[in-house]
Amino acid sequence: VSIPVTSFIDLQAAVRHERYGDDEGGSTTDPKVALLVRPHDRLSLRGSYSTSFRAPSVFQQVGQGTTLQQVVDPLNATAFVAVRQSGDADLVPENSRAFNGGATFEPLDGLTFDVDYYNFSFENFIVPVNPQALLNADPLDPRVIRAPSPTGT
Repeated sequence: VSIPVTSFIDLQAAVRHERYGDDEGGSTTDPKVALLVRPHDRLSLRGSYSTSFRAPSVFQQVGQGTTLQQVVDPLNATAFVAVRQSGDADLVPENSRAFNGGATFEPLDGLTFDVDYYNFSFENFIVPVNPQALLNADPLDPRVIRAPSPTGT
């Protein structure tokens, strides 16, 4: 909904409700509020706040896949390896909050200055594990399974 509060203030509000299913994350209601203020013909100020929701996909929850990737293993040098990724049935939905603020100033016809600030924060961010980052953090991580050496060493 868009509401003209005064001749120089506009308010926008929206709400979205999603039901993802009782077993997979339930439901969420996410609002958005935005305000536009035009105190002068050549100046406008704006801001907004919103939340959002992203449920894990079926693949992220229960899927499996294997790809061939090149990694630098600190214990075995550079190699092409089979990277096996499995879903996680315990994944919870990703949530985020966003707010922004900005201004537009037009000191002369045809000359416009814009400034904007954005801030996003995420909770329960859903992202696959990067195999190179895993090896860099801990080459002996139990999630890294190496084939036996053909020479037995």
